[in-house]
Order: sequence, then structure tokens, then C-alpha cells
Amino acid sequence: MSGASATRHALWRARGLLALAVGLAAAVGPAPVGPAGAAAEVRWRLAGETGLAATLSSPLPHRLVVDARVEAAGGSGSVGWRLTADAALPVTVSGDGRAQVGDVDWALEEATVSWQRDAWMASAGRERLPLEAARLLLPFAVEPVSPSGLRVGVWGARLACAEGPTRLRLAVVEDVHHAGRALPVVSVRRQGGAAEVEGHVAWTDEGAAPVAGVTASGLVRDLVVYGELWHARDGRYVVGVSGFWGDALWTVEAGRVLSPDGLAVQPMAAAQVGWQQGPDVAWTVGSQLLVVEDAVRARLHVERTALAASHDWRVVTSVSSTPDAPSWAVGLGYRHYWGL
Repeated sequence: MSGASATRHALWRARGLLALAVGLAAAVGPAPVGPAGAAAEVRWRLAGETGLAATLSSPLPHRLVVDARVEAAGGSGSVGWRLTADAALPVTVSGDGRAQVGDVDWALEEATVSWQRDAWMASAGRERLPLEAARLLLPFAVEPVSPSGLRVGVWGARLACAEGPTRLRLAVVEDVHHAGRALPVVSVRRQGGAAEVEGHVAWTDEGAAPVAGVTASGLVRDLVVYGELWHARDGRYVVGVSGFWGDALWTVEAGRVLSPDGLAVQPMAAAQVGWQQGPDVAWTVGSQLLVVEDAVRARLHVERTALAASHDWRVVTSVSSTPDAPSWAVGLGYRHYWGL
């Protein structure tokens, strides 16, 4: 199959998967049932986005990614549902100009049915379960990551009760690191004034001590100070500070966290500042420092986004320094947003 034919074939596969997601969303919507057979109000919404991103980088290959995302949600009375699906088609271009089309990265981010009454909420299906308080780094996670780098939900069920400033959440989800094994997670959150503290316990390994973690955040004058500490096979922690410098929002974090590939736990620091240049242009500048075997790896990236009512354009440049050789990347992306 030629490169062009393979690209068209993969695009049709991605389009078919997204159409199937929309059809399932419409099919699983709860029937309008009300008292004495009366029709209850059914609420629903459908939104999506389509993007195209091209990246020139050293070392090769260059990359071209076409992706689409659909989000559908609805409900009737105390019952609700939500479906979020993403499909990405990667194309790599070698130095001699030959293109290689990869497989469609199909990611079902969320697919849940929920029920709520008073302070109680129950849900089942595939749902996001983020446990961290950090914004730039990731010390511990139970969620999988798709080949395109997208964090997606986990299959399971959960029950939560929120009474005043306290929330208790019980969840049993799939263990993405041990096939066929369930992973119980218990979380308790307490809010008071300008502070919030949450504790987590996850039984990740059968017969081993559970993973325990605590996250906290609060206001210190005009600054948001936060952190988390995890007791796992190896100690993990993050401390961070965020605030405003004029109209710019800045964040600084440091700790012992998962490396970007998620395969190791290493010291790492990150910083980011973002600001709005007028109503239609936004800037983001970020950096990362990673210590690997006493060698420091650094990365700096700058992103400019031009915003419009239903689309945006992004230009991203980055430079990385490693013990072997420096590298660079320049990317251009376009996204179109729609909703019903």
C-alpha cells in the first residue's frame, strides 16, 4: 500500500471510530422517565475538536499528527452519562522525504454512567482518577497513558460521599500494571478555610504494603503553596508555588517524581509562566530539569497561541540539552472546535 493510500485508509478508520463513539453516546443516553409515566427532561451536549500538528525536529524523523476528539454528556434526573473519545494518526517523515503512516492511536478517555442523590454519588465505567496535586510534575498515578501521550481513565466503579468540607471516595479500578487484577483506592479530603488536605491509600501490589500519599494546598498571602508526599517502593514528593506577576501566571515545582517516559523515579524541577497578549494571543514559556545518573538534562519550550471563536493556531519551539547532544524542535498546529 502506498503512503498516500495508507494515510487515506487510516483517516477513514479514525473517522469511523469517532462516528461509532458518537453513536454509542446517543444510544446509552437514559430514557426519559418521569413520575406516572410523564416525560422527564433529558439534558445532553455534544462537542468536539479536530487538529493537525506538524513538527520538525532534530534528530529525525519529523512528525505529522492528525487527531480528533469527541465529548458527549447527558442526563435525566439523578442519572447521567459521559463519553469522551480521541483518535490520533501519526505520520513520520525521514530525512529522504519518505513518509511512514503509523497505526491510529484510539483512546477511550471516559465512558461512564453515574447516579447522584443528596451527598452520595456512584459511577461505573471508564473514568479519570487523578490523585496528584502537582500541576507540572507527576509523582504517582494509577491512570494509563496512550501512545500519543494522552492520560486516559481506568475501568472500574466508585462511590463518593461529600458532606460539608469532607469527602470520602471509595474506588475499585483496573490495575494497568497487572492485567486482570483489581486496584482498590480510598481517598479522604478535608477542606477548611483557604487550605485543603487529601489522603490516599492504594493497594497496588498483592501481598505488599499499600501505597499511601497525602496532598495539601493552601493560600499564603497571594501565593498558592502545595505539595504531596508518597510512600511507595521509593519515596516520591513534590513541592510547588504558584502566583501572579502582574497579569502573568507563574508556577514552580520540584521533587522526586516519575520521569517523562514513566519508567523511573528521578529528581526533577519544572517552571512555567503564561500570559495573555491582548484578547486573541496567549504565550506560555516552560522549562524542565531532570537529573539522570548525575547528569542534568534540560528542556525549554515557548508556545504562542492565536485564539479565535472556533479555532486556534499554535507555534511551539523547544530546545533540549542532554549529555549526548542538544536537540531542537519547531511545531505548528491548528485546532477547530465545534459543539451542539
